[in-house]
Amino acid sequence: MERKARWLEKQSSLKRILEADSASHRRHIDQLIPDQEVAHRVSHAASQKLHNERAQQRQAQVIRDEAIKYVVEDRVCRVYELSELE
Repeated sequence: MERKARWLEKQSSLKRILEADSASHRRHIDQLIPDQEVAHRVSHAASQKLHNERAQQRQAQVIRDEAIKYVVEDRVCRVYELSELE
């Protein structure tokens, strides 16, 4: 029970740190002049788009790898079954 209490306390402190960082970031954005704010948002959107594209590519590669693995295993099983029949 003591470990759980320490863990919950640590999570609480991490949450406070994240909230403080978020508030600081919001204040920073609010202090920017409109042109800087637009540039910041465009830059952030481009960064997010790139991140999402890379994540989708990694996910697609994992799916392809799993499909290849399945096909190979299926063929190996069929060859093994045919060799047992002979």
